[in-house]
Amino acid sequence: MKDIEIEGDDNIASGRDTSISTINYNIIAEESDSEIGIINNIFDYVIETTKNYKRKDVLVNDNKLLHLNEKILLNFKSEEEIKEVRQYFTQLYTHIHWVEKCFQTLEEFHQDCIHHYIFNLYNNLKSQEKNKVAILKKLTTYFLPPKQSKNPSYFAIAQSIVLFFFDDCTIFEKTETEKIGTLDLFKDL
Repeated sequence: MKDIEIEGDDNIASGRDTSISTINYNIIAEESDSEIGIINNIFDYVIETTKNYKRKDVLVNDNKLLHLNEKILLNFKSEEEIKEVRQYFTQLYTHIHWVEKCFQTLEEFHQDCIHHYIFNLYNNLKSQEKNKVAILKKLTTYFLPPKQSKNPSYFAIAQSIVLFFFDDCTIFEKTETEKIGTLDLFKDL
């Protein structure tokens, strides 16, 4: 089914001063079906992969927990904030693990762009907001597609992305151990 639109001086016979726009809806529908098929294939692959994934592989080791606890205590001062952030990590740990796995598959250029993006968002929020839990929550909204703002699954993943970047030291204060491994281009100037 084609829709033909004619613009110009209605001088179709000569073709002068006339442009014809053709929209082929069949091609658009076929492309949409193709994209949906690709998306479904990807989800099928991810679901199949997760079936073979052992839950124990996701469990955190004691060293990682100690490091994460140290970072939480460094960045959050009140007992209420500490408890809230620990609860986020506890509830979303499996999601955070999957965010990390997916992030590692990105090209280094894209990883760097995302690190830069969240670091800048964090710095902007930090200059406006003193409550660090509120900063975590506001950062989550930047990773949440607007049409999915009420979807709990999307919200959990968006918050997991922010917690992943908290854990990997892109945002918030670094522990002494984390500072040791940080590259400073201007250190020796």
